Amino acid sequence: MKYSLLIITILLSSCNRWMFPTETTADPLKVFDFTQKKVKSNYSFFELKKINWDSISISYRKKIKPTTTNDELFEILNSYLGELKDGHVNIFTKNNKGRYWNWYNDYPDNFNKNFVEAQYLKKNFEITGPFYHNWIDSIGYIYYGSFSSNFSTEETNYIFKKYKSAKGLIIDVRDNGGGSTNNLLNLVGRFVKNKTWIGCTSEKTGFATNDFSNSKDIFVYPQGNYQFNETPIIVLTNRRCYSATSFFAAFMSTLPNVTIVGDKTGGGSGIPISSELPNGWSVRYSASKTINTEGLDFELGVNPDYFIQTGPNEELEKKDALIEKGKELILSKSKK
Repeated sequence: MKYSLLIITILLSSCNRWMFPTETTADPLKVFDFTQKKVKSNYSFFELKKINWDSISISYRKKIKPTTTNDELFEILNSYLGELKDGHVNIFTKNNKGRYWNWYNDYPDNFNKNFVEAQYLKKNFEITGPFYHNWIDSIGYIYYGSFSSNFSTEETNYIFKKYKSAKGLIIDVRDNGGGSTNNLLNLVGRFVKNKTWIGCTSEKTGFATNDFSNSKDIFVYPQGNYQFNETPIIVLTNRRCYSATSFFAAFMSTLPNVTIVGDKTGGGSGIPISSELPNGWSVRYSASKTINTEGLDFELGVNPDYFIQTGPNEELEKKDALIEKGKELILSKSKK
């Protein structure tokens, strides 16, 4: 059964949006217990991450007292939810947002946008909608910084027409933290010739770790006037690739002409939903799981085909190691 693209688009498009709660007074223990139950019944990755939520909850509940202040409660809940190690999990108050950012904070950047602009895009690069692009010798280079940035078919028609004679394309999505599923499916649609099954998704439905709905297929359709389903395609990734960008990497990785180069993505395959807490705050958590056609649940990230790092040492040589590897692979595979 085809998955409703409208629903998945609305849910993932809201990934970076805040809810602004109206705060009220409530027993801190009541707030904690409500959070515990909501997460237990709806969070989708306890089994994948080998998390014993009951044990963790007992430990954190002991920290709550009737006299616990709102500031103290926020810190406790933020640490508690941090045990899920999930960038889609947050606690929201009127004035603050809890977060877990270790999915990229503990890793090298592997990207310097200013350096790439100066060394590879050069001064004459074009900006078409949200895309920065130019020729690198006989190869088309396209940078897309956020799936939250919409684009039109006319814009992508212009870009892909420009590079139709290229020996290959480098699609750079480093530091792209995600956004709209509609945008990622439209972009993936530039690399398929026909309607293509790219994965399936299911929703958490109960307290047991394996309580999920029947899986629903996700399809992508050819987009625009120009498809690159035979030309070598290199996708550049780093740890700051999250949510919709991990979807993009996971789906693209199954296409025969696509190679992923760089670092493992940050993950984020769960579609988040939010619940209001008794004190007016809200909690957000991943409530689904998605796998690609190879069975990969990419909540923990998408591994590259070629693990490459780049940094200041490479910049001294006026090189970005990921782009250089992409060029090498394209030239070795190109038939043009």
